[in-house]
Amino acid sequence: MKPLKNILIGIGILVTITIIAMAAAPNVTVTYPTNVGETVNGTITVSADANDDDGNITNVSFYYSNDSGTNWYFIYNNETTNLTTYSYAWNTTTVSDGSNYIIRATATDNSSETASDTSNNTFTVQNT
Repeated sequence: MKPLKNILIGIGILVTITIIAMAAAPNVTVTYPTNVGETVNGTITVSADANDDDGNITNVSFYYSNDSGTNWYFIYNNETTNLTTYSYAWNTTTVSDGSNYIIRATATDNSSETASDTSNNTFTVQNT
């Protein structure tokens, strides 16, 4: 931080004004799965686009919900920095079949600011 301006007020009083720039949160958008009524099975590639206007993306974490977003379960944390698209090959045979799945991606930047996005539509996992 650098002082913006020193102002001498009266006799012997020096006031320093400092402006602190606030870090902006990153941007993140889930890109797959997003299709209405989609049914998936086996291994699928969950993905999200992420960027940061005032810094660098340090990681993107993926989560799933099997109840339309009430509860969330960790899938994977991609710690590769400064990608445009983050992805993970998720083996859906490790979860129960169901029709209310959604994906959430949470991006973190180098200022520890975070942002999250969820898939726009529910999808079905059907492995049996």
